[in-house]
Amino acid sequence: MRSAGARIWLIPKNIYILRKMKQKRKLAKSSIERIAAIFRAIGTSHRSGARLTDLVAHTGLSKATVHRVLAGLAEVGLVENDEASGRFF
Repeated sequence: MRSAGARIWLIPKNIYILRKMKQKRKLAKSSIERIAAIFRAIGTSHRSGARLTDLVAHTGLSKATVHRVLAGLAEVGLVENDEASGRFF
């Protein structure tokens, strides 16, 4: 038989776990939203490519965030970077 103290401890621990799960879902959702915003911004300038500053202005994200996401997308082959012009396609 469990003591009353054990039941009280389980409730906050479960709530803590649920909160962490919700935070992870929120982070995943916001990551997808960032990626989608960057793809949309690149899509608007698909012929000439988009500079990092263009993407920052179009998405409203910070320069560091856009750079980090672009680096990840380029690593898996979803975005190409022309190093001569600095534009992303």
